Amino acid sequence: MDHKTINTEAYFITKEAIQDLKNNHNQTPNLDSRILLGFAMGLDRAIYPHEKINITENEINIFKKYIQNRIKGKPVSRILGFKNFWKMNFKISKATLDPRPDSEVIIETIMKFYPDKSKILRVLDLGSGSGCLGLSILYEYNKSKAFFLDRSLESLKIAKYNALKYKMEKRSEFICLNWNNEMWDKELHNIVKGNLFDIIISNPPYIPSSQIQELQIEVKTYEPAMALDGGKDGLTSYRCILPKLENLLSSEGHAFIEIGINQKNDINKIANSCDLIFKESNKDLSDVIRVLVYGLK
Repeated sequence: MDHKTINTEAYFITKEAIQDLKNNHNQTPNLDSRILLGFAMGLDRAIYPHEKINITENEINIFKKYIQNRIKGKPVSRILGFKNFWKMNFKISKATLDPRPDSEVIIETIMKFYPDKSKILRVLDLGSGSGCLGLSILYEYNKSKAFFLDRSLESLKIAKYNALKYKMEKRSEFICLNWNNEMWDKELHNIVKGNLFDIIISNPPYIPSSQIQELQIEVKTYEPAMALDGGKDGLTSYRCILPKLENLLSSEGHAFIEIGINQKNDINKIANSCDLIFKESNKDLSDVIRVLVYGLK
């Protein structure tokens, strides 16, 4: 392995990579190359174009490998193995969905409903993935406790890793359950000894099966299919989750549910057939209705 060191400006290392990314219709070639160069050099930051760097030939080869992966459509976050969300940096894996800024509207909405951060809240994160939603709530409400429920043991390991990283493991509990099982709420009750939840959050799969192949390569190839595929009409998970909320929410509790584009009316119909009342909806950064809030009737 060659460790010969080159002293140069970062621009001369990234110039060809930026052009290759542009040629392959990458939307952010400069930023991607700067982040990946920093990562190849063992840094946790992006490199500035005119920054003087000492880089080994081995690090250059690693950088070139990362660029080739990016050209093939692998997201930067998947190459790095982590993604920023809210106020933290979360480890991700093949078993977890990539945390997205659009989902931060859930945290913003919760903070509007619960302005007192000293409250002691019991939080249930349904389909927790990396744990980014539940742990972000624990960050804001440092006396609260969260229960992370997922059908994937691998994703629960990642969520636990993230909880340990931010010293939240003592306020976290990890539960492997599948909401497609009819009695999942009763199984959960047995585990939590019948205690109810003040906040329930979920970002379930909501893309209709027929639309999966139409997604960007970054999503359809590198995101876990289980976290994307919402069944024939995209609403399968909502039919499993919403009817159970009346058995899980505390009397003054709220559910904050992420949805896909133009799904509000259909999901409200499911909720109206249960013992739930629609409270409000909130939009994401693209002005799309992204979160619905429910309470008990």
